[in-house]
Amino acid sequence: MLHEVETLKQRFVGTRYFKCAAELTEVMKILLQQNGNGADHC
Repeated sequence: MLHEVETLKQRFVGTRYFKCAAELTEVMKILLQQNGNGADHC
């Protein structure tokens, strides 16, 4: 029983981590695009 709970916990943490990582990647892309646009205007 305890092992199942640990497995579920790991799975939950893993999915949350990947979701956060994906969101961070999107934010970084947007920031980089903004920086690139700013450089183009200069």
